[in-house]
Amino acid sequence: MRYIICLAPIALAACAEPRPVLVLPPVELTQCADEPVPPSLEPRPPLVMLSDIAPYLEAQQRRDLATLEYILQLRTYAGDCKAKTNGLAAWLDAAGR
Repeated sequence: MRYIICLAPIALAACAEPRPVLVLPPVELTQCADEPVPPSLEPRPPLVMLSDIAPYLEAQQRRDLATLEYILQLRTYAGDCKAKTNGLAAWLDAAGR
């Protein structure tokens, strides 16, 4: 009787349904690039007279370039996440087959 009790779990395990295998997606598809940090813009110098516009325009050009760089980084960030989301959807579709 003791042997039957010891062998019963093995026999019952052989009759059980196989467990589904959990397959996780690739890690590189689950993480987006870091979101860029907004630039700290320098203050514009005060424009007192129109003849003194050169420093004002130079400062504005630096501000515009910093903003442009930030916008381009945001587009790269959004594109990276969209590409990874699409890749994850394709992976899930292929894994479901």
